Amino acid sequence: MLKKLVTLIAKITEWLIIVSLLLGILILFRFLEEKTIVGKIADWLWKSNLLKMLGSFSIIFAAILFFKEEPQRKKRKHYEAWRVINSAINQEGSGGRIQALEELNSDKVSLSGLSVRNSYLAGINLKKADLSGANLSGANLTGANLSQVNLAGANLEGAKLFGANLRCANLIRANLKRAILIQADLQYSKLVNAELQDADLFQANLIEAELKGANLDQANLLETKGEFKIIDH
Repeated sequence: MLKKLVTLIAKITEWLIIVSLLLGILILFRFLEEKTIVGKIADWLWKSNLLKMLGSFSIIFAAILFFKEEPQRKKRKHYEAWRVINSAINQEGSGGRIQALEELNSDKVSLSGLSVRNSYLAGINLKKADLSGANLSGANLTGANLSQVNLAGANLEGAKLFGANLRCANLIRANLKRAILIQADLQYSKLVNAELQDADLFQANLIEAELKGANLDQANLLETKGEFKIIDH
C-alpha cells in the first residue's frame, strides 16, 4: 500500500513540475507590456494565487520524491565504492580505497571477508567495522583507527600496524604473524587464540588485553605497557 502511494506521489510530482514550467512561461507573458490574451490569463492566474499554490505543492512533492530515491542513491554509492576497492587490487598507493572503505563503514555496510592484501591504508578510520575473516596480510595500516573493530579470524600476517588504534578490538583467532605492532594500542583487545609468532609488539599497550591461548613464540614484547592477562574461562 505504501509503495503504491509513493509511486502515485512520484507521478503527481512529475506532472506538477511540468505544469510549473508551463506556468512559469505564463508568468513571463504577464509582465509583457502588450496585454495579449495569454498575458491576461497569466495575470488572472497570478491574482488568484493559483500559481503560488501550485508552486508550494511542487516543492513539497519534489522533497518527497527526493527522499523516496534516497535508497537507490545509497545503493549506487555503495556499488561505486566496491568498484573502486576491487579495481585497485595490486595497485600501489591507496587507489581510492581509503575513502571508499570509510564511506561503506559509515553506512554500516559489513566488510566481512574483505580482501585488500598488501594495500596502502595508512591512517584509515574504520572504527567499529566488521572485518571478520578479512584478508589484510601485508597491508600498511600505520596509524589506522581500528578501535572496536571485529577482526575475528582475520589475516593480518605481516601487516604494518605501527601506532594503530586497536583498543577493544576483537582479534580472536586472528593471524598476526610477523605483524608490526610497535606502539599499537591493544588495550582491552581480545587476542584469544591469536597467532602472534614473530610479531613486533615493542612499546605496545597491552593493558587488560586478553591473550588466552595466543601464540607469542618469538614475539618482541620489550617495553610493552601494562600487565596483559591470560584468562582461563
